[in-house]
Amino acid sequence: MKTIASICAMFFIAAILLAYNGCTGKQLSHTKFYPGTGKGRSLVVLLPTIGGKGSQYEEYGLMEELRMRGTLADAVVLDVNFQLYLRRKTVEILKTEVIDPAKAKGYKRFYLVGTSLGGHGALLYATQYPEDVDALFVFAPFISGPLVTKAIEEAGGLDEWKDCPFLAWKYACNVWKGVKDYASDPERRARVYLGYGTEDKFARECRTLAEVLPAENVFTVPGGHDWATWKELWIKVLDHLEALRSYQKRD
Repeated sequence: MKTIASICAMFFIAAILLAYNGCTGKQLSHTKFYPGTGKGRSLVVLLPTIGGKGSQYEEYGLMEELRMRGTLADAVVLDVNFQLYLRRKTVEILKTEVIDPAKAKGYKRFYLVGTSLGGHGALLYATQYPEDVDALFVFAPFISGPLVTKAIEEAGGLDEWKDCPFLAWKYACNVWKGVKDYASDPERRARVYLGYGTEDKFARECRTLAEVLPAENVFTVPGGHDWATWKELWIKVLDHLEALRSYQKRD
């Protein structure tokens, strides 16, 4: 049943990615800015799910968790038209409408957060502009369908996988190849944080990604593909980072 749900989700997202070849122009319809307690040199950029509503990060309490911790970094939550995921339009628009203007304002460090399809966008951006990303946080990211994931498993994991399977979606293969290349750098790999529910429809793909990440960077909780699960994971990641900072200060 889970496999069927995963396949259906994959085809639904694939249909969206294939349906809007002509999407151009300025497409980030809305952003909301959350000032941190620092000096405006670090920026957290949050990408939404397939619905495109960045306000859900606020609605489901994730931004409140960030505020409660008095984070130094500023944050910007984006609304992203799902049409933009076709041929990496999201990546270029994120580059030209968010990251580069923020650099011009003096921001030096960038942290990408993406949930579900937003996680897909965050991974795409990191693989194309790795120099722009100081850390990457993805929660239950859509990466590909089960056909490519199965081929990776049969090859012995992402590090060993080379060939796109017959009749596989080429776009999905290219995404995985980009992720493989990105994760092959130990410094980059150490800055990727992955969270997913153990019952998530994309759990299989997430486990494949988890295998090439440091174990301490992978977070799981019981749950599915929903905001309640993602909030639990968000809290676990924030708690981990707080503990890590405290440990580093003692050193």
